[in-house]
Amino acid sequence: MPKISVIVPVYNVEKYLARCLDSLINQTFQDFEIICVNDGSTDSSLQILEEYKKKDERIVVISQENKKLGAARNTGVSASKGEYITYVDSDDWVDLDYLEKLYNASVKYNADVSMSSVIKDRANGSKYYFLNNKKEKFIQNVSNIVNEMIILGKWYVVWGKLYRRSVIENLSFIEHAFYEDIRYLLQVSVNVKSVVKVSGTAYHYFANNASIIRSGPSPKKTKDRTEATLWAYNFAKEHNIKLPDQCLDNEKHLFYKIKHCVDKDKYYVLGIKVFEKKVEPQVNFLPKGDVLNIVFSVDDNYVQHLGCTIVSILQNKQDGQINFYVISSGLSPKNVKIISKLAKTAFSDIKFINVNNDEFKDCPLTRNCPHISIATYYRFVLADLLPELDKVLYLDCDLVTMGSLKQLYNKNVDDYYFAGVKDFWDKSSKERLNIERYCNAGVILVNLKKFREEGVKEKLFNYAAQNAEKMIFQDQDVLNCVLQDKMLLLDKKWNIQVGREGQKDDFDDVKIYHFVGANKPWTLMYILPFKKYYLKYLRYTPWGAKTLLYNIFSVFGFFKIIRRNVFRFRWSKKEKMIRILGCVVYRGK
Repeated sequence: MPKISVIVPVYNVEKYLARCLDSLINQTFQDFEIICVNDGSTDSSLQILEEYKKKDERIVVISQENKKLGAARNTGVSASKGEYITYVDSDDWVDLDYLEKLYNASVKYNADVSMSSVIKDRANGSKYYFLNNKKEKFIQNVSNIVNEMIILGKWYVVWGKLYRRSVIENLSFIEHAFYEDIRYLLQVSVNVKSVVKVSGTAYHYFANNASIIRSGPSPKKTKDRTEATLWAYNFAKEHNIKLPDQCLDNEKHLFYKIKHCVDKDKYYVLGIKVFEKKVEPQVNFLPKGDVLNIVFSVDDNYVQHLGCTIVSILQNKQDGQINFYVISSGLSPKNVKIISKLAKTAFSDIKFINVNNDEFKDCPLTRNCPHISIATYYRFVLADLLPELDKVLYLDCDLVTMGSLKQLYNKNVDDYYFAGVKDFWDKSSKERLNIERYCNAGVILVNLKKFREEGVKEKLFNYAAQNAEKMIFQDQDVLNCVLQDKMLLLDKKWNIQVGREGQKDDFDDVKIYHFVGANKPWTLMYILPFKKYYLKYLRYTPWGAKTLLYNIFSVFGFFKIIRRNVFRFRWSKKEKMIRILGCVVYRGK
């Protein structure tokens, strides 16, 4: 077993790779292995690796499809055997006594981490000390460890350090994301009991302008940096870590740090951008926690609204991984690409599932809800479409979330078929169907395991076919009638159903606003105080330019409401004013 494993992720660095490998194979310390992970390089990097592998048997070459730096490092650590781990980027290099001095210092002080000096080298030949350890320094004070491991009080980097395997073996880098070092280094710092700063040797950081991280701004990099920065702030508060001032010690420093990573509202008139304003991002991502599985059923007509719902979920996310499942009879490739780009982040993923509508040919669609399509019945087959899941949260696409869904998802439904909120038309629906309880099916936590074990799908299809004349609200009626004996009622905050003129925005602790009925917030003439919640999240989607258009037409909607209501003399003046001003002026508490 080697003493040290050197992890070298490689991606399109044919110009610099030999320099990196030469600095490693010629080390004065000999007992180590070099794990080179070729992360889908398209140049001659893999050929260079194979040539060096023939020269030195300590070199191990692993190839994988391109998954970015974090994934390559994870692959390298998984394949490594060393007692200590160090990371070297493939366009950087190290002094020839780098491993020897870091290892000897770690053994001497029994330190969890040893750190070298760092020299920043530019392509023009200039260089300077990024971090200059003029003398050896041993740190055991827990409160100082984080400060010592972050270069200059602001640079989170994992290279330039030798880690005892035990402090990192249960950690991994975030994959498919930039700025992965921030999360990793802070989590390492929680496990570390001592650090030694080593003098007389250096890690050479090459300022390669062709590298992905230095190749200029992009929406993806801006988003990842913002998420990582906010994560660092939350993680520090959670673990009572005092970060250096430059690393967001308080709210003031937080916004100073990310002021160049804000989102922008852009306003268009006739396709021409008139102006834009900066908006602080509302992101709260943490990498640890449970997995939330959320499913939607949708067609191409509702893709915009699905995007708005997904954005609202991600912006109110607290912790854990979110897996989105989108069920349809076949979305267009363009819409699949748009939604994939919205939903795939550092801590969320998305899967598209196609269904055959022939299975639903006997399911009735009533005239009462002309805005509803056959996709509403996809809820019947969730257990078959998601065989790997025991529980899933089903959401309609005409809603936005105002808080984290973790508490809802963690509800215990082991003894129930599903959990939901009492429906808007609860009283009339109970009388019509002669049942005791009636839930809205737009937000339901479904026990898929129980669905499979008790053959619920067949019961639902049979009831829908045999009682078509009774069904007014499609599958919602069927679910309530068939599963009446084992449904769990939830607090109304998980599904506040809005859609009437004059309805006041005075609900407390709202987690979900659900736009029920045929009038939706994206209807141009729709004017309710709740429309603002839809527009709040729409601006962060590819359809954000429509926000101004919706606001403009809301003015015409106001006059439409006045015309419709003022002249209905059977109402009192008070009732008329409530219906008019309640839609426009009232903004809640």
